[in-house]
Amino acid sequence: MLAKYTVPIFVLLGALLSGCGDSGSGSTGGSGQGGSGGSTSTAGSGGTGGMATGGTGGMSTGGSGGTTTTTTSTSVTGCQPLGDACTNCLADKCNALYCTCYDNPACGSLVACTQACAPGDAACNQACFTNNQNGISEAALVNDCGATQCGASCPGTTALDGCSLCLFQSCSAQMNACFGSADCNAIVTCVQGCGGDFFCQGDCYNDPAHQAGQGLVDNLNSCLQDKCSGQCG
Repeated sequence: MLAKYTVPIFVLLGALLSGCGDSGSGSTGGSGQGGSGGSTSTAGSGGTGGMATGGTGGMSTGGSGGTTTTTTSTSVTGCQPLGDACTNCLADKCNALYCTCYDNPACGSLVACTQACAPGDAACNQACFTNNQNGISEAALVNDCGATQCGASCPGTTALDGCSLCLFQSCSAQMNACFGSADCNAIVTCVQGCGGDFFCQGDCYNDPAHQAGQGLVDNLNSCLQDKCSGQCG
């Protein structure tokens, strides 16, 4: 049934990263006042993905006597757009998803990392996924919302099909673990190219070069059947 999952992770995140114009220099921390001794982590790397990274997602934290502050009327957690049309729209139309990613250092770091990879460098991208796997599903869901709600402001974003959307929403832990593993990712990508040929799919799964990913594929497939069988059937 994994063959029904039709959006390769490299394609999906590539679309996410090309969605918005560059709004930062790539740094992840900026100083600010949040009370006596307080500091603020500001958005640095999320230009083309619309995500920010740093500290606790850019929220201002106070030292002794400090208070938490927000800087935009559209944000419910203190996350901010980065000054470009795409993130302005995401913060407004996709606020919950945008802020969830903004507040997760792994999501912002994933975007920053993949931005630094040369186009088509699968090994570089995989290293980014492996090192920031807890941000994969969140980045994918922001990408989907960007495509459906902010298409004009976020060109290049790609809407997820129903199966993929269900998996990223309902099987996020399994998706993160699988695509954070080069072996699991390789098996799924291979299966996607089989066109429903069960013998081909079996060869992908049993490839000795990627046996380390079999357990993760099993976990993902089990969640798919349990929670997304209708969308992926």
